[in-house]
Amino acid sequence: MYIYRNLPANLIWRFGWLNFIIFIAWGSLVFYGHQLSAKVALPFQLLSTVGVAVAIYLSFKNGQSYDRQWEARKIWGELSRHSKILSLQAHSYIQRQDMVAQQFLLKEIVYRQLAFLNALRLQLRKPSAHSRKYGRSLKKYYDGAPTPEQWEEGVSAYITPNEYIDLQNKPNRVFQLLCNQYESIHELKSNNHINEFHQLDLNKTIDNCLDGLGKCERIKNTPFPRQYGFFSRAFTWIFILMLPLGLVEQLNGVGIHNYCIFIGLNLLISWVFITMEIVGDISEDPFENFASDVPISSICRNVEIELKSFLGEKDLPPKIEPKDGFVL
Repeated sequence: MYIYRNLPANLIWRFGWLNFIIFIAWGSLVFYGHQLSAKVALPFQLLSTVGVAVAIYLSFKNGQSYDRQWEARKIWGELSRHSKILSLQAHSYIQRQDMVAQQFLLKEIVYRQLAFLNALRLQLRKPSAHSRKYGRSLKKYYDGAPTPEQWEEGVSAYITPNEYIDLQNKPNRVFQLLCNQYESIHELKSNNHINEFHQLDLNKTIDNCLDGLGKCERIKNTPFPRQYGFFSRAFTWIFILMLPLGLVEQLNGVGIHNYCIFIGLNLLISWVFITMEIVGDISEDPFENFASDVPISSICRNVEIELKSFLGEKDLPPKIEPKDGFVL
């Protein structure tokens, strides 16, 4: 997620340099071809109608893309909140005469919740069949697929070795961590460390985390409908290719002055439309580990800092700082 108010010029250039070259080359070809040969052109009124239709279609697509990204951010906000609630409930409900044993049980619940958040983060960022492919100029803004080392650091560090080994054999490791939380809560009740009402409250909070898991999986596993995504790009490029054929009739002569006006107008209008298309396209999938995605690594780190501080730990990890204005 980009957090600064203004986008730097180098970022805009990385996303648009190839398009700029295409727009200038195509506009120049149409301009000189019109002046020197067939004088093929389109009525500007027709072009305006097509442009309005494409703009409406792009607005619809961008609205739906933003809804997916905003829903993802709300889900992670809820997961963060429920993780803190679970920790507070466990701290209030677990009763042991031995304070060391009580702290141990509390830490087990809190740490497994941190493992759940990190495992969900890594599982969501695993590339899928419909994941976007990034060219050389955009590789800088893609942090890559999760590695085994990241799983070790983010998950294995918070649960027992046996529990982590058992996760490797499960088709959905994140779901299994929540199942383990349920079992731990049941064990606390069986050992009379909590009563039935406390067990119900804790289970309800875990239910909310399970609900958040399902919502994240729905967004991750359901690609943006390709009939909208594909035709949005197709209609945009059809309009861009038609654009100079409509603009060229508005100018007379082949002077450098008219040429500069024509190329400038064609470049500006084409850039506006293709930018709207690109913005919608990169917002479709909020969990791809791309720079514009929901910053779930930062959310996990903030929860980790708060819960470790809640446990009284002093060796807290640092916050994730923006890099070139981006937070992952």
